[in-house]
Amino acid sequence: AIFKFLLSRGEPPGNNFCQFILSGRAPKFTVFDVAMAWQFLCSPKMIIFCGGISTLTFTITNPNPDNSLNGVTFNDTFPIAPGAMVIANPTGASTSGCGSPTYAPVAGAGSISFGGGTIAAGGTCTVEVDVTATTTGNYVNTSGSVSATTVGAGNTASDTLTVQPVHPGVSVLKR
Repeated sequence: AIFKFLLSRGEPPGNNFCQFILSGRAPKFTVFDVAMAWQFLCSPKMIIFCGGISTLTFTITNPNPDNSLNGVTFNDTFPIAPGAMVIANPTGASTSGCGSPTYAPVAGAGSISFGGGTIAAGGTCTVEVDVTATTTGNYVNTSGSVSATTVGAGNTASDTLTVQPVHPGVSVLKR
């Protein structure tokens, strides 16, 4: 599942208002000054085996062609049930199109923090980190709200990672 959100400040049009719009509906720039899309997904898409690695990708898009977004920030505390989801070692941490943010995930930690990002007008910021889990089950991960100095607090994003047991290999031995 991929979820996309646009921030909403709840102010009237003309006051840097941003409309909350689900993915698939285009923002109307003649009415709204700034909008920021927010997407989060797991890859491999849904299923890893116990102890395997999945890359969490956060994509924040600034569809406004005239204004950059500054002070982009979000946190994500990983699920602890059915077991602990943690940052893998190595972390696989990376950013692209985000300016010079503060982002330094630590292997074994149960959360990430991203702050001080800048997204150019019409640009996209991509934030990645590798995670792992050793207990089978479904891990529903909902991020904290994304925000930017330019538009204020926004919404959360969510995706589910399924961890399955490792199946032993079968082999035939001829004697």
